[in-house]
Amino acid sequence: MRVSVNVLNWKRPTGTLRCVDQLVACTGSETEILVIDNGSDDGTPEAVKERYPAARVLALPENLGFAGGHNRGLELAFSRGADAVLLFNNDAEPTPGFLEPLVRTLTDRPQTGMVSPKIFETQSRETLWYAGGEIDWWRGLAQNRGVGQVDRGAFNTAGSTDFATGCALLIDRATYERVGPMDERYFLYFEDVDWSVRARRAGFDVVYEPASHIFHESGAATGGHSADSFHYYFARNRIRLLGQHGRWYHWATFAPFHLRHTTAHSMRWRRTGRTGRAQAVLRGVADGVRGRVGPYPGTETGGMNLGRIE
Repeated sequence: MRVSVNVLNWKRPTGTLRCVDQLVACTGSETEILVIDNGSDDGTPEAVKERYPAARVLALPENLGFAGGHNRGLELAFSRGADAVLLFNNDAEPTPGFLEPLVRTLTDRPQTGMVSPKIFETQSRETLWYAGGEIDWWRGLAQNRGVGQVDRGAFNTAGSTDFATGCALLIDRATYERVGPMDERYFLYFEDVDWSVRARRAGFDVVYEPASHIFHESGAATGGHSADSFHYYFARNRIRLLGQHGRWYHWATFAPFHLRHTTAHSMRWRRTGRTGRAQAVLRGVADGVRGRVGPYPGTETGGMNLGRIE
């Protein structure tokens, strides 16, 4: 199986180069590595080409978000003959042999369309970040299973999961052609959950494979939970996800839960002087209800051009 490993960069050249170094060391020569620069204009495309002249780089003219950037990379990789594409965060660290179990799951497990590995925190390397995903439609939550727990073997069984994570997600050509690209209206966060739900409803299995594992520096690529934009996207995109895929009766519990949750957090943040964060989450709720899409207001936006290929 011909695999393309796609790494998305946005203003993180050092982390991206380190990630590419590690991927080159952990994958075979038959695996293509594609770096997608999301309009950051930070010299990453040139630096990658200088270090790895055979590498493929897709330089986008503007920031298209996680979904938009990766969609251009998926389109390019499949057009070049890839059988499967692995989305891989530039704040993640691969381990030797991590790719083979993911590929084997796609080829040996019937109807599998997407698969993600077991993921540990980089800072605490026995602490889990992802061991499968669970969606609670009644509260509008999409949560990583096992997050924050020390791995003691409780999550060592492969199997179906509610969603694969965009941190490390392998998708094959048949699934991509049937399900289509990620929904760019999310821009950042929940697009992988939406993608997984659509794949499952199209008849494909979404699988967690613990025989493969990697490490993840949580939030490094986007600013993490301390960024106002994180809280904006989570508040807004939870509403979008439920509106697209939930049932009418889920709103009976989701609406009061979401209202209490955002009100309590906003009040606490205002009391502690974090008014920007409080405003961000309230704006996220308002924009979610209004159906606003795209980037966090006031941040870089992006067009739809393909960019240059190097």
